[in-house]
Amino acid sequence: MKTIDKKIEKYVKTHDIKLIKEIISYKNMPVPIPGLKDNYSKLASFVMDLPQKIYEEYEDKLKGVFIFIDEFQIIKGLDEYNNFLWFLRSIVQSQKNVAYMFTGSMSIKDSLIEDIAGKNGAFGGRMLSVDIAPFSYETTKNYLKERADFLEFSEDGYDRFYKCTKGVPFYINTFARLMSKDKILTDTT
Repeated sequence: MKTIDKKIEKYVKTHDIKLIKEIISYKNMPVPIPGLKDNYSKLASFVMDLPQKIYEEYEDKLKGVFIFIDEFQIIKGLDEYNNFLWFLRSIVQSQKNVAYMFTGSMSIKDSLIEDIAGKNGAFGGRMLSVDIAPFSYETTKNYLKERADFLEFSEDGYDRFYKCTKGVPFYINTFARLMSKDKILTDTT
């Protein structure tokens, strides 16, 4: 995509070209002025087809393409996200050597899981859902030492932290971001 022809090709593939109402005259010749309008359908198709095209173009160097989409639960904010799921399914079914992993923080009982992987969902029960079990006491402690080494806990402070988060990764990350960084965290702070 670094070459100008690839940039122009992408722009044309994701926009509609139209003529602006006014036609100017240049040396007594009419000159139509083109304009571009965003076409989200074209953009979505371009984005979703890109991994397959990358694989096909570099097939001799790649075994496949793996796409990670994090915070997938945000699609529930779309007006008609179920249509997007069915669009996604139509694209995914035609791709070879491309795999997708959707991650996010939501309950296994969230309606989005049912809309994606349920029997009547867009992927009709053919999608694997993995629930991440809560971390153990020791795993949480090690995780915080590695990922939030700026937090300093007393032993009773850590006990309370674990009791409040119950080892749920989403809660651990949320609370860790909110905790004071400039003092020892005890059972009462």
